[in-house]
Amino acid sequence: MRIILFDIDGTLINSDGAGRRSIARAFNDCYGLESDLCDIEFHGRADNGILRDVFEKKLGKSPSENEIQRILDALVRHLPEELQRSENYRLLDGVAEILEELSHRNDVILGLETGNTEPAAELKLSHGGIWRYFRCGGYGSDSDIRSEIVRHGIRKARNLLEPGQSVKAVWVVGDTPADIEAAKSVGVHVLATATGMHSLDILCSCGPDVALPDLSNVPQVLSILLSDS
Repeated sequence: MRIILFDIDGTLINSDGAGRRSIARAFNDCYGLESDLCDIEFHGRADNGILRDVFEKKLGKSPSENEIQRILDALVRHLPEELQRSENYRLLDGVAEILEELSHRNDVILGLETGNTEPAAELKLSHGGIWRYFRCGGYGSDSDIRSEIVRHGIRKARNLLEPGQSVKAVWVVGDTPADIEAAKSVGVHVLATATGMHSLDILCSCGPDVALPDLSNVPQVLSILLSDS
């Protein structure tokens, strides 16, 4: 079996800032904070870590776990509306075709490795009609640390194996240096795609197994992910 774990934002979809806007609204609801959070780094990070940054930089405090959960709950309440407002929301080139092809194979387990919490991930991908492809995932609700998110995704995928099945290869597909570094630290393959905020040159400098400008060449991407090498 092959385990293939995809990042979400910048890899599978462009949500047109729906997540950032939802977090900003959540902090406004809960703490009266009026900020678009444009000075907070989001890319390649887990939601919990992003929220801690906002608490520390904007509110001058370290949050309790209950405060983090309060913001996460408010984020999920706002996210459906913000997704509807995102006129430029789209699946990135090649994504629908790649997932459809891989979903028909009996030697592949499709999963996620994302800084989003599982409820947020489901909302973002359901909006584009692709949540149904993923059988498991490592989420920002599992850990703040990207490598641990990848480990959680792999563990959950392994739990889906039938007796006698073994894992032949594990791939992570992502658009940030954090995805590459996490995959390398766990010892699995990584395909980097320059469809997010980072250039192909920057991604290549992080040492992925493969780096592509995008995922639009579907036969090429499938050949990489299903290669025996």
